[in-house]
Amino acid sequence: MRKIIIRIFIIGYAIFMLVLFTAWSVWHIMDNGKVFPAPISKFIISFASFPGHVYHTLVPTSTAYNIFDPRQLTDTTSKDGVNLISNESGLSSTRLLISTFESRNRFEIKLLNIPDGKMIKKWNLNDNIIKRTNFIEQATLNFQHPLLTKDSSVIVIRNNGTLFSLNKFNRFNWVNKDYYFHHSLEQENDSTIWVCATVKESKQYNIEGFVHEAICSIDPRNGKVKYIMSVADILIENGLKYLLEIGYENGGIHLNDIEPAPRSSKYWEKGDLLMSMRSRNSIMLYRPTTNKIIWIKTGPWLAQHDCDFVDGKTIMIFGNDVLWNKNSLLVNGHNDIYFYDFEKKEVIKPYTNLMKKIGIKTLSEGRCDILSNGDLFIDESNNGKLYIINKDSLKMIYTERYDKNHIKMFNWVRPILN
Repeated sequence: MRKIIIRIFIIGYAIFMLVLFTAWSVWHIMDNGKVFPAPISKFIISFASFPGHVYHTLVPTSTAYNIFDPRQLTDTTSKDGVNLISNESGLSSTRLLISTFESRNRFEIKLLNIPDGKMIKKWNLNDNIIKRTNFIEQATLNFQHPLLTKDSSVIVIRNNGTLFSLNKFNRFNWVNKDYYFHHSLEQENDSTIWVCATVKESKQYNIEGFVHEAICSIDPRNGKVKYIMSVADILIENGLKYLLEIGYENGGIHLNDIEPAPRSSKYWEKGDLLMSMRSRNSIMLYRPTTNKIIWIKTGPWLAQHDCDFVDGKTIMIFGNDVLWNKNSLLVNGHNDIYFYDFEKKEVIKPYTNLMKKIGIKTLSEGRCDILSNGDLFIDESNNGKLYIINKDSLKMIYTERYDKNHIKMFNWVRPILN
């Protein structure tokens, strides 16, 4: 019996030391350590990644996470670049503004033409840009949701909360570190863009642990803040404080999109803001000139990202349709696109069957836009794939390979619609 106990102890100790060594080795490699030669480093990372690959195989709705760099998604089959499923003549010419990485420490923003995949312009995010936009250190660097202005400048959110603008010659126009900026960038006119921001507190709701988010307008010409308003204050002043009391995640509302109305209609005025509050499963239409919520609806979408004006009576919502808990499950096994008709007061989902067939299932993030010919562009953010579809068929898939085992993750791709 004593020998059995000793043997179990030795085996357990050996396993413990192996796990400890593997954990240290992964940390060392990810910290750019040079103890191991490249082949051994690759083996260690592959060994440590194996449980994740097994989980992703057993749970296809999970993201194929890469332990070495989460911006590299495990994928050995997707074709690099444009993959046309239907005839090229069936696609309208579309420009995509893409932010991604070239190598581990080199980043780029590029304007691509679809369907030929030719690059129109490129901005290199070099060491000087990275250094000057340092605000809060982040383990993994990303530059999110670039916005192209008329003078070929780009306005970008770095994932540490910095907002900045580069001109067409790759030089700084301005940098803004006034607040922690995040998620989407949307332009109202030549003098106003809207961006989500995190602030220290609101005027009327200061509960410990609550993350305060705000709508913020910026002058794109100089980066100066023109207007900022806490979403908690907006809800309270419109009699909707109860939405703040729903327990969810970190106690915030997770504001993730602000879309200005491009023109007036029977149901809204030009400049009204369509806003997505992910942690409340809610979309609301807000008029900043009067501080009034014109309309608000909770569900049927869940944990949604991206809301858009479609025409004078319809809006569109990208529903992730995820129940956020420790497992983060897609309730239907896929994402969906919702259209709400203000005239009929009804919701339709014309892309459900195709979304299910293709298997579009990003747990978080995700965006969609209607193109000039009526096709739908979808950014399946977590899985590094861009799609163009219509109601009946898949027309195009776009991915970028990093190496034979991985594709790149994009950081909120924007189709240029005008």
